[in-house]
Amino acid sequence: MDASEIRPDVRAFLEILNATPFARLGELPVDETRALAAQMRAASPPVTHDLAVVRDLEFDHAGITVKLRFYDALAGRGPGPVILYYHGGGFVLGDLESHHRLCVEIARS
Repeated sequence: MDASEIRPDVRAFLEILNATPFARLGELPVDETRALAAQMRAASPPVTHDLAVVRDLEFDHAGITVKLRFYDALAGRGPGPVILYYHGGGFVLGDLESHHRLCVEIARS
């Protein structure tokens, strides 16, 4: 794609993004990358929701503890289908808080 084909609003967004440390995200040390992600979350408005259940859980296996979060729009329900969401992040970015907003939206659906 030729640069002249990019919509002006998309071009402006990319110019702003390229002026931030996020443009070099793959080049930064892990601790700096995590700190930047935390700063971005802190600058976002808090997540509000009307879900009946949001509960933190842990799964232990072979000496490793994995943190989980359970979301449900209903306070109680019988057995049924479930969505298990695995976020990306290459074991560098992402945790329960980084994807909380998205998981709330999925649970609302």
